[in-house]
Amino acid sequence: MVLTVTLVENPAWRPDLDGERAFPRKVPALVNVRESAIATLAARKDRHGRPLIDAAQVAAADRVRRLWEALGGAGARAIDYTREPVDGGHIADPIKVGQLMAGKQLEQAHRRLGSLNYRLVCRVCGEGMALRDLYASKRQRLVAADNLRSSLDLLCLMWGISVAGPTMPSRRYWRNQHAAR
Repeated sequence: MVLTVTLVENPAWRPDLDGERAFPRKVPALVNVRESAIATLAARKDRHGRPLIDAAQVAAADRVRRLWEALGGAGARAIDYTREPVDGGHIADPIKVGQLMAGKQLEQAHRRLGSLNYRLVCRVCGEGMALRDLYASKRQRLVAADNLRSSLDLLCLMWGISVAGPTMPSRRYWRNQHAAR
C-alpha cells in the first residue's frame, strides 16, 4: 500500500464559514494510490511536475466507475419465475431504473468515444485494470495513457465537467504548422 497526501473537499465546510482558518474548504487526506489505476495516474507526475491526469479527468473516471458499478454487479440478474410471490406480493423487476439510466449514459459515452477508446476507459476506470496489465511495451502504455486522457476530456465535455485545459497541441505548434504552408 502506497499512501500520499492530497487535498480533498472538507465535509464540514459551509459557505457561511468561508475564509475562516478553522474550517478550510479543502483539507489534507491520505490516499492509497494503489487503490485504482486512476488514483495511481492522478498521484504520478510528469517530468514538469504536473499530475498525469487532472481533477476533471479524475471526476469523469469516477463517474464512469459509478455508472459501471451501477450497471453491473449483483443488481442485474434474471427473473426467477419458479419462485412464488409471498404474502400477495409481486415478482420484483430485476432491472432498476438507475441501471437503465447508467446503461444509457455508458451507451452515449460509447458512441462519443468509439469502440477502442470506450473499451480502454471501461477496462481502466470501470474494471480498475492498470495500463501495465493491459499492455506489454512502454510505447503501448504511453499511447494508451494519451488516449485515456483524451477520452476522459471528451467525457468531461459531454457531462459538463470543467476541463483544466485542451488536449490539442499547443497554439505555437499550430501557428508553426500553418506558417509553413
